[in-house]
Amino acid sequence: MASKIVAAKDIITLHGSAAIVSEFFFVYFQFLTDIITFRFCDFFSETTNLRRNHKTNLRRNHKTNLRRNHHHLRR
Repeated sequence: MASKIVAAKDIITLHGSAAIVSEFFFVYFQFLTDIITFRFCDFFSETTNLRRNHKTNLRRNHKTNLRRNHHHLRR
């Protein structure tokens, strides 16, 4: 009888620790997924900003060059 109680206790303890370990892994993987998603979103928004800035700079430079060339042509 006593051995059965000990065995039941061990099973409960094992089950408890397994639950804790699985919960830990779940939280850990969720954390990893969040980091990966965040990095990807961050990288994507960064490249979008670079592309937008590049287009703006091209347009700005083009206007400036037109103005400068026009000025030279008028002389």
